[in-house]
Amino acid sequence: MALVLPFKAIRPPKDKVHHIVSRTYSAYSKNYVYNLLEENPFSFVHVLNPEYKEKKISLPNTPERFKKIRKKFEEFLKKKYLIPEEKPAFYIYRQTKEDGTEFTGVIGLASVDDYLNGSIKLH
Repeated sequence: MALVLPFKAIRPPKDKVHHIVSRTYSAYSKNYVYNLLEENPFSFVHVLNPEYKEKKISLPNTPERFKKIRKKFEEFLKKKYLIPEEKPAFYIYRQTKEDGTEFTGVIGLASVDDYLNGSIKLH
């Protein structure tokens, strides 16, 4: 049987959530990303694109880039744009597609081994 556990999420405060949330980075056009970074200092896109306004840009998926992403993430924590929860919990989410189809799920921790041995179905 697979083991699924609660965890301490890191979430934006209620008064900033609408400024911080973002879609997948690749879903945005370059123009939209530029405007978002210019106009919204709270956007999580700043974490995903930590080299905004830098002259020297590191290669994607390199240790150098990941260090910059981590530094920006830690900056968001320090500025309290993101706040760790005090207690572990499970999180329920719902996605609604354009055709009205809804999907509901639970977010929690699971072991990679449970995926590898088939205890948790890939989907």
